[in-house]
Amino acid sequence: AERNMIDIFGIDVTSRSRAENDLRESARKLDMTLSVARIIPWRWDLKNHKIACEVQRVLSHMNFTKQQGSTHSVHIIEESEYFQRIHPQDVARVKQIHANFLNGKLQYTKAEFRIVSKKGEGEHVDWLEINAAVAQCDSDGMPTALIGSLLLITERKKQEQALVAARERAKESDRLKSAFLANMSHEIRTPLNAIVGFSNLLTTTDDEEQKQQFVGIIENNNQLLLQLINDVLDLAKVESNTLDFNYQPTDLNELMRTVENTVRLRVQPGVVLNFTLGAGDCFVQTEPNRLSQVLINLLTNACKFTSKGCITFGYELRESDIYFFVRDTGVGISREGQTRVFERFTKLNDFAQGTGLGLSICKSIVEKMEGRIGVESQGEGKGSLFWFTVPFLAVAIEEKNSLAIDIQKEDIKQEDITILVAEDNESNYLLFQSILNTKYKLIHAWDGREAVELYKEHKPQIIIMDINMPNMDGYEATREIRKFSNSVPIIAVTAYAFASDKERIMKNGFNSYVSKPLNANKLIQELKTVLNSSFTLV
Repeated sequence: AERNMIDIFGIDVTSRSRAENDLRESARKLDMTLSVARIIPWRWDLKNHKIACEVQRVLSHMNFTKQQGSTHSVHIIEESEYFQRIHPQDVARVKQIHANFLNGKLQYTKAEFRIVSKKGEGEHVDWLEINAAVAQCDSDGMPTALIGSLLLITERKKQEQALVAARERAKESDRLKSAFLANMSHEIRTPLNAIVGFSNLLTTTDDEEQKQQFVGIIENNNQLLLQLINDVLDLAKVESNTLDFNYQPTDLNELMRTVENTVRLRVQPGVVLNFTLGAGDCFVQTEPNRLSQVLINLLTNACKFTSKGCITFGYELRESDIYFFVRDTGVGISREGQTRVFERFTKLNDFAQGTGLGLSICKSIVEKMEGRIGVESQGEGKGSLFWFTVPFLAVAIEEKNSLAIDIQKEDIKQEDITILVAEDNESNYLLFQSILNTKYKLIHAWDGREAVELYKEHKPQIIIMDINMPNMDGYEATREIRKFSNSVPIIAVTAYAFASDKERIMKNGFNSYVSKPLNANKLIQELKTVLNSSFTLV
């Protein structure tokens, strides 16, 4: 009988299985690479005007409409919708590339453009880099399909734009630096030319009236040069964020009166200077030195540009702010000028004395004090109103005891007053000698240690103490002298004029201070103030 037979045979598929596994692993790695790199592969059917993309590659927020034929793994997009979503500034360029492919002018291209997607109530813009090549042609050799990839480069474009902006800022900074150096050269040389020139002329004339005229010109240019140096130093402190602010209880009305006295001499002939107070008494917690600096700067500008009419300044108390203003009937400021007047190195009048730094420094100071600053003007020739605000922080001032004990003053003749001058620079001492020698007896100490010894020997009525000296500086010498006398008036002489330096001086045993460069009138006035508080001249 026939037996049923089954033939069994085997094929070794190990190699094929390994190949399939390797292929799957390669596909997985490619898929991972595309995902990490945010690359979107696509195929563009030029005849049917459809674009096929892998579903998982299309960013969800792009929300392209799925056309007929789409599957769970392939997203088909209508060509017209794709063009509609391209940024208006890029769409003409992308359409031209598309036309060049259709006409056979292009076989490959690489370009960048933006896709705009609706996101909530706003729009989201993605930067894409496209790589495209012809994948298929008809019998006439004209392209019928394209293949390529889209790469998301939004972050890269942001970095590029940041680098471009940084480069532009660097170029602008370099331009401003060059303009600043050129301006500084002019502004420094102008007063120096007058100082040097008229100093030489002083030695060639015997006419007293002409001498006084020359001295006045020199003094005026000295002040201009000093203001220039102060502005540059303040700018350096603003740049390094080390501008000092020392808040303290301040009589605002007294501050306004002091500012008025400081500025009055700068007003042009025929111009009236007025100030208004916002309250009968006003004590606030503020930074008086910086407040004065801003007011004086604004008033100095008003004086400079107002040749007739009046200048009015003052303050108003508001709910949470103090509003300060400086109003003038001067040359006014154009609309365009008002937009840049607070920028650094800006000078609206190139022929007016100044650095173009003052208003910029004022802006920095006011903003540091948590305030605002601005300007209003109807235009050129119609005057200006500069204003700024600072927080209103009221403080209570204790009434002074009316039964305070009167200080007993010592009777003395002026010719018997001896002043000890501690100064290590010979030229500076000669200046003191020229100012004071006709009215007082002078003793000279070359450093702080000698000043202590000469004080113990001569017991002078007043001491003028330079801060920076060899062997023993002014601070240490004053501390030593205070061990022997708490009452002798000591006036500090400092090359620094910042608020922190002033505060340190007053906290270290000094009665007052004068700053370099020395002003003869200010020094004499300071001496009179100290003398009147300690002595009665007979």
